[in-house]
Amino acid sequence: MNETRPEDPKPLVLIVDDDEGARLLTEIALTNAEFRVVQAEDGKQALEVFRAERPDIVLLDVSMPVMDGFHACLELRRLPGGESVPVLMLTGHEDISSINRAYEVGATDFLTKSSNWEMVAHRVRYMLRAARAFSELERNRESLSSAQHIAHMGGWEWRADSDRLYLSQEVCDMFGLTQSDYEFSHERVLSYVDCEDRQVIRDAVLAALRGIQPFDAHLRLKLPSGSEHYVHAKAKVSFDAGGRALGMLGTVQDVTERRLAEQKIHSLAYYDSLTGLPNRVMFRDQLERAIALRARDRTQLAVMFLDLDKFKRINDTLGHSVGDQLLAAAADRIVCCVRSSEMVSREGSELPRAENAQAEADAIPLNVARLGGDEFTLFLAGVGEPRNAARVARRILGELARPFVLGQHEIVVSASIGIAVCPGDGMDVEVLLGNADVAMYHAKEQGRNNYQFYSRPMNAEAFQKLSLESELRKALERDEFVLYFQPMVSVASGAVVGAEALIRWQHPDMGMVSPLEFIPLAEETGLIVPIGEWVLGQACRQAAVWQRIGTRPMKISVNLSGVDFRHRGMPQKVARALEASGLDPSCLKLELTESVLMREIETTLVILEQLKALGVQLVIDDFGTGYSSFNYLRRFPLHTLKIDRSFVRDIPGHQDVSAITRAIIAMGHSLKLNVVAEGVETHPQLDYLRELGCDEYQGYLFSAAVPAGQFEELLRREHETSAPQKARS
Repeated sequence: MNETRPEDPKPLVLIVDDDEGARLLTEIALTNAEFRVVQAEDGKQALEVFRAERPDIVLLDVSMPVMDGFHACLELRRLPGGESVPVLMLTGHEDISSINRAYEVGATDFLTKSSNWEMVAHRVRYMLRAARAFSELERNRESLSSAQHIAHMGGWEWRADSDRLYLSQEVCDMFGLTQSDYEFSHERVLSYVDCEDRQVIRDAVLAALRGIQPFDAHLRLKLPSGSEHYVHAKAKVSFDAGGRALGMLGTVQDVTERRLAEQKIHSLAYYDSLTGLPNRVMFRDQLERAIALRARDRTQLAVMFLDLDKFKRINDTLGHSVGDQLLAAAADRIVCCVRSSEMVSREGSELPRAENAQAEADAIPLNVARLGGDEFTLFLAGVGEPRNAARVARRILGELARPFVLGQHEIVVSASIGIAVCPGDGMDVEVLLGNADVAMYHAKEQGRNNYQFYSRPMNAEAFQKLSLESELRKALERDEFVLYFQPMVSVASGAVVGAEALIRWQHPDMGMVSPLEFIPLAEETGLIVPIGEWVLGQACRQAAVWQRIGTRPMKISVNLSGVDFRHRGMPQKVARALEASGLDPSCLKLELTESVLMREIETTLVILEQLKALGVQLVIDDFGTGYSSFNYLRRFPLHTLKIDRSFVRDIPGHQDVSAITRAIIAMGHSLKLNVVAEGVETHPQLDYLRELGCDEYQGYLFSAAVPAGQFEELLRREHETSAPQKARS
């Protein structure tokens, strides 16, 4: 736990999470953003740390043992100083009930966990800014009387007999008004109110004067100086004995800074930081509303799914900075095309104005979004006929085809667009987005740089899938599967210490079929079970052969799918494969992805223990792409952790990714796991992994996956090379 010093100007953040890995990754992000950090692993410990450290903000996980986040937040609010400290609750889920409950127990804000650590740091920074403003107001409230309770607040009085409004000195100072402005007519004050708020204020005043409800209003002021302010006005009406209103006595608070901070937080939560467009969450919400309006008005609505063609090549060639500039420029062109087309208007979006203010200021359509990467979505309400959507798609393709001039680079890109029309192609968000996505991939298959409407007959693709399934069922009988092997190499010695067995399908007519095509289909149809059993048996037999020709045990890694892992009798199948091949069980590694391990935890533990009892080694594959609980990882009888290639790709140049990779390796070693890096392609990557203490690697830098014969030749060469060196030593 970090020590805190009263004189340290850096804000102190308390991270509460039972997941050690999540705490560490969050600490890295916040430390890089100039915050100090203390930690607690459950709600009960968090209360003790809060009493001792008095942090400036608390990041509180929802699901924890001993005391969960909701109970902890409730208890925290009862502690001295806990009533005002900002509390950001974190969870791996996006259910509305959790969000509502978080606010009920006193959370300041709520955030869904992700790998976007920059957003966490920004959220903390702006929450602290808002909290500091509120804290300052609270301290002033305790020391000042009446209208001088808090900073940025003043008093006012309206007298019914003269219809005059009198402002306090504080109000005039706050808004830059002069001595002559202390007394206003009601209409003059109303002229300063934003035109969209004037009727709201009139109605609120009238309701208060009639005794229906107290006067309490949020409004925007546009003053003669040109400055704009968000203010919160409250007042109490005084009545005579006959019930006639005599006047109103109230306060007005300038909440501009707080409102802007709220809008910034809202922007981070609902808008893409790169393009400024709505993100997935905002887009889904807007599309749901548009679908409901369509059902009421009986009109058609078109959803488009757009993907920039071969965008990865631009990132790889010119760098991510240029890629980001291209995405932002492409977003601007898409927005320009959509603005001139039919869309759901801002006024029809039905969002509260407080949330809509920033979007209105930036004039960003709410029906265009960036989902992530190079994927964009948009919808067009009231399109009339599908051909109108096609016209918009052609306009977008034409605009994107014009060269982009980014600094010294002139870049030409194209896009593929899929279109689904409601109600014909679906009547809910998931179906429409899914069908538009299918149509987009069909557009790519048609050569890219075009648009395609989703249609049921479009499934020549469905027929092709059916045909592929039929051929897949015959592949085992025809002996069309082959195994390729990618060497696994010791980082320290450079020696081959094992191999990963990778299945390939050599079809007599289709040629070499990619596993990306047939493995998902095999899992979907259940064919993965006999295919997986074949891979396991072949890999064990081949490893046993290599052991007989080599000078040391050869470890072989086999991937298990989720279907295969949970299929009845999996441990028995492994035992049979080992017995039939004569392979030493300690030389067999079984690889499972994070997503497979984290489903049905108790069942997973039982199967893992059964496999461990056989003497095989268990590997967590593609680590870092999912959301694993490190508490569960400790319970799993794992031997090896494999870092996903997406992290290796960006090291050592990308600082954040390098820091996360360093943390993963350190955590792997702390769990006494062997750490393997996948996808190593360059010497700088290998040198950096060696510096971090990574144990093994695999990737094109040493060798691609090769047939058994070539791998065997590789082993022979290595043996011949190492034998003389050993003799000399």
